[in-house]
Amino acid sequence: MPKTYADDLAATLPLFSSRVFGSVTNTILGSAVPAGQVGASSSGGHYMQPIVVPDDMDVSASSSLKVFVAPAANSLVNGQYVRFTLVATTMAHKGARVDTSFNYDWPVPDGWLASDNELVTLDNGSGFSFDPDLFTPGQLVGFRITRDGPNAADTFAQSLLIAQHGFLEYTTGVGCRL
Repeated sequence: MPKTYADDLAATLPLFSSRVFGSVTNTILGSAVPAGQVGASSSGGHYMQPIVVPDDMDVSASSSLKVFVAPAANSLVNGQYVRFTLVATTMAHKGARVDTSFNYDWPVPDGWLASDNELVTLDNGSGFSFDPDLFTPGQLVGFRITRDGPNAADTFAQSLLIAQHGFLEYTTGVGCRL
C-alpha cells in the first residue's frame, strides 16, 4: 500500500537546462555541476526542460523556483544586486499558452567569494516565485532564468555563474499517494 502524506509537506522537483538563452558561456560550478557564465553587461541564462505539473502539487498554494549561483571571481564590493528575470510558460492540450514573468533584484552577499554558492529563491515579491492557482495538474510548464546585466538595477560588476539546473519547491496536496 502506498504511503499517504498529510497536507503542507514540501516537495522538490529537479529541473534541468535544455538550452542556453542570450549571451552565455558554458562552464562548471566546482568540478562537476554544469553552469552558464553571464557577464556583468550581458543578458543571458537558460531554459529549463519543460515539465508536467506534478499530480501531487497543491496548486492552491504558492511555489518557488530555486537555482544555485556563484560569482566567477571574488566580489569585495558590498551592496550590489543581480537582476534576474524569470519567465514561465504554461500550456495544456487545446488550451491557451500563458506567459508569466517577473524581475527579481537579488541582494549579493557582502564579501561574496567565488567558492561560496548561493541557492537563490526567485521571488515575485510575495516570498515565492509563483502565486497560488497559476498551475493546473497535467499542464506543461517551461521556465527561462535570465540575468539582465544591462538593466540599471543589476549593479553586480562581475560575471555570474548560474547552475544549469534548478528546483521547483511546492506543497503537496491533501492525502496524495506517492
